[in-house]
Amino acid sequence: MDYLAEISNEEKEKLYRAPVVFAVLAALSADGKITNKERSEAIKLAHLRTHTSPSFLHSYYEEVDKIFETEFNKLENQLPANENEQKEFLQKNLEELRTIMQKLDKDYSIHLTQSLKSFARHIFHAESHFLEYFILPVIMNELEKSFIS
Repeated sequence: MDYLAEISNEEKEKLYRAPVVFAVLAALSADGKITNKERSEAIKLAHLRTHTSPSFLHSYYEEVDKIFETEFNKLENQLPANENEQKEFLQKNLEELRTIMQKLDKDYSIHLTQSLKSFARHIFHAESHFLEYFILPVIMNELEKSFIS
């Protein structure tokens, strides 16, 4: 079944970049910068998800894997220098993704959202320190408010 048949090619491209947006947001959330470890973990995870995600998400993550590293670098280079502007920029990306997700099959959208949140959680933990674990629930709540609502 083609779960993305109801959306345009442009929307598909944006949706394939969703793990990049989630990874960058998670990496920036703790200390305002993206470390090499966070970058490499994100790239590795994008590839692993082609095999470890639920089977109906495999084709999605296969497309993500093809573009992930390039899109990650591109998004990182597009980020404004100011932390508040970064947050606004990423928030705009999340809002676009939310609009696209609302066009998808509800069950597919729910599973994809759970997978993206898990992706962000994994990247957040790549460089986390003990005190940062208290920040994670705040970040996940922000993602849920902006992306799922």
